[in-house]
This record gives sequence, C-alpha cells and structure tokens, in this order.
Amino acid sequence: VPAWSNGNPVGGGKFRGQLMSDLRDGKAIAAPDRAPAIASARAELEKLMQLGNGQFECDNRQEALSYYRQARALADGAAGVASPVEVVFLCRRIGEVHQLRAEYDEARAALAEAERRLEDHPDPVELGQVLAIRGSIATDLGRFSQAQRLLKRAYELLKHSQDHHALGALERRLGKLYLRMGRPQEAR
Repeated sequence: VPAWSNGNPVGGGKFRGQLMSDLRDGKAIAAPDRAPAIASARAELEKLMQLGNGQFECDNRQEALSYYRQARALADGAAGVASPVEVVFLCRRIGEVHQLRAEYDEARAALAEAERRLEDHPDPVELGQVLAIRGSIATDLGRFSQAQRLLKRAYELLKHSQDHHALGALERRLGKLYLRMGRPQEAR
C-alpha cells in the first residue's frame, strides 16, 4: 500500500517534507533519547490512518471513525508524531464520516477544528475539502444557497490542485446539490 494515496497525508509526501524541514530547524526531535518512542508512535499513527482510510473506502464508517479517533488521540498525545496537515486530515475525515452518518453537529465540530488548525497551517487543498464537506452538510439540510457558496469556494481552491480525487468528489457533491435543487441539467 503506498504511503501517499488519494491525496491523503499518510506518511510520505507533505509529511516527509515537513519532517525534514522540522529536523533542519531542530523542532522534530528535541531529545535524541525520544527518537525511538517517536518513531514507534509514528509507525502506529501511519498504521491507524491507513486502516481508517481502508475502512472509509469500504464504507465501514464506524470502523473508520474508530481508527481515525485513535490516530487523532495519538497525534494529540505525542508531540512530534503528526504533522499539522495530518491532524487537519484527521479532523476532516472524522467530520466527513459524521456527515455521511447524518451526525451533523459532530461533523460541524470536527470540521470547525480542522478550519481552526488551517489558520495556523494553511493548506488550500485541505481547506477546499473541508468546505466541500460543509457544503454537503448544507445540501443534506436543504440549505441550498449556503451549499452552493461553500461548494463554489471549494472548487476555486481545488481546481488548480493535482488532487483529482478531491476534485472528483467535489464534482459529485455539486451534482447532488443541483439534483436536489431540481436542476438536473447543471448536475451533468
């Protein structure tokens, strides 16, 4: 299984670059004696995120939520284990699972946490995906003008990214919105 799949920050890619930057700046490992513990926790985090992603892709929402919550607890409890974008990813995925389960208050809380964290560590692709999920919640609740604003803003953030998976998911969300609005021609 590749460490980086569907734009999800699990291992390589964004995290590896951030880790190398942190190592150069002396932030990642303040004490050499903590290195084995951090490496072990890092491996566990990657495993939990991969398991969560696998369950998410198989529509096993309760299992995915369990893995993502475990990964989030590990990330919050051990400094230097998760990058900021990985914590945002976990908040977003927890919010998305709650949205798919029609647990909108929980979804909004997780997505609000992701947005708060994005203020300190901007990532347009993650923000676009958070806004897209918020747009889906608005669609589900019949708040079509709000959904349209959120989804169009998400599209502006995602349209130039190389994350084709996120862009495809956004286009499906827009299609669902237009169908719910009774505008099937725009859903195509």
